[in-house]
Amino acid sequence: MLNGKLFSATLVAFAVFTQVGRALAQSVPSGQATIRPATFHRANVVEQEEIRTADAGPSAYEAIRRLRPEYLTRRATPQPCDGEEGYPVVYLDGVRLGGLETLKNIPLGTITRIRFLRASEAAQWLGRTHRGGVIAVSTIR
Repeated sequence: MLNGKLFSATLVAFAVFTQVGRALAQSVPSGQATIRPATFHRANVVEQEEIRTADAGPSAYEAIRRLRPEYLTRRATPQPCDGEEGYPVVYLDGVRLGGLETLKNIPLGTITRIRFLRASEAAQWLGRTHRGGVIAVSTIR
C-alpha cells in the first residue's frame, strides 16, 4: 500500500514539474537564456581583465589586497631559516623578487596575470623553500 502511494506521489510530482518546465519554456523566446551564469573567479588566479575592471589601485600589492587578500596572509609557521617568515614569496616573470613588499613596485598597467601557488605546488616548480607559497606575477614582455 505504501509503495503504491509513494509511486503515485512521484508521478504527480513529475507531472507538475513537467508542466511547470513546459510553461517556462514557452514563456521564454527562442535563443534567450532564462538564467544568466554568474561570473566566478578562480581563487588562485587574478586575470588582467579582473584587475582592469576592479579599480584596484596603482600596484600589484593594492590589487591583491583588494581582490584576493588571502594571498597576503601567513601560510606557514616561521622557521629560523625562512627569510619570508611563512609569507608567500613573489616571483615576477619567473624571477624571484622577494617578499610581499616587492609587490608595491610592480605597476598594474604591466600585469597580465597574478597566480597564487600553494607550498605543495611551488615545491614542484621552484623547490621546497617556499613554505608560505608563491605569488607569481606575469607581465607584458
